[in-house]
Amino acid sequence: MLRHVLPLLLALPPMVVVAQDGGMPVRQDADRGQALFDQGFRTDGDDRSTVPPSWPGGTEALVRTVRERMRYPAEALAAGVGGRVVVAFTVTVEGMPGSLRVLRPVHPLLDAEALRVVGTLTGWVPGSRNGVPTAMRMHLPVLFEPSP
Repeated sequence: MLRHVLPLLLALPPMVVVAQDGGMPVRQDADRGQALFDQGFRTDGDDRSTVPPSWPGGTEALVRTVRERMRYPAEALAAGVGGRVVVAFTVTVEGMPGSLRVLRPVHPLLDAEALRVVGTLTGWVPGSRNGVPTAMRMHLPVLFEPSP
């Protein structure tokens, strides 16, 4: 039944409903929902926003730090194994990485090294919601390229 009603409901235009509430007319329309939605995206300078965590010095500094701290596993290098390991983690309100896990594994040795390196990345600028520091999830790809 719901399968047949849903397409019909989606096809209906926004409606205006006029009703009586204690003798006073009450008007409700689709624009009220839009107005409530727009309140979350203010342009008046209000600090209602979400700011993701950042690395001091930006993305280039983060890439440089990862490269400096990364040690390519000798066994993987000798076998010519390479790829991009994606690590998911939480940046805490203290700027520390936590809850690390591999989202896209490549090879057990590379996965372990990617987790180790991301675990050493302390000193993040924590993210914030509405101006309040908040722990946030991040995904960081760690690229391993064996030299030819």
